Amino acid sequence: MSSGSGAPRALVLGPEDTRSVRLRAWLTRNPTGWSSYWATPPGHGIRVSAGELRLHFVETSVIACHSRKGCVYKQIKSEEYAFLRDEP
Repeated sequence: MSSGSGAPRALVLGPEDTRSVRLRAWLTRNPTGWSSYWATPPGHGIRVSAGELRLHFVETSVIACHSRKGCVYKQIKSEEYAFLRDEP
């Protein structure tokens, strides 16, 4: 699956989902380097919902939105979220 074009792939991860565990570990390792994000997220990529947190991975960036705190973004390597492209 290409994350660079077409409609976004939407994932809703439960707390025990292997990808959810890996995502929480990734977030723990990446607490810094985030900047405010004020634009509308792109219409492609991988969108992940996990509780009140929504993440949108697109090519070499991730946008994180918390329902009460707004959105932030960070530049990353696409390999960092490759596990989200794998089927469960």
